[in-house]
Amino acid sequence: MTVEKLLEYGHMLVQEQDNVKRVQLADTYMSQAALGDANQDAMKTGSFYG
Repeated sequence: MTVEKLLEYGHMLVQEQDNVKRVQLADTYMSQAALGDANQDAMKTGSFYG
């Protein structure tokens, strides 16, 4: 295996870690956002029309 191939795999791993961070951030945002909480309440009471 060449150094170039190892560097390529390393770069791909960093990109994947960045993608995971983005998904985790989006999930945290959606679960804690005021609108998200309002929608959860509306869905529980049956008044959600989305």
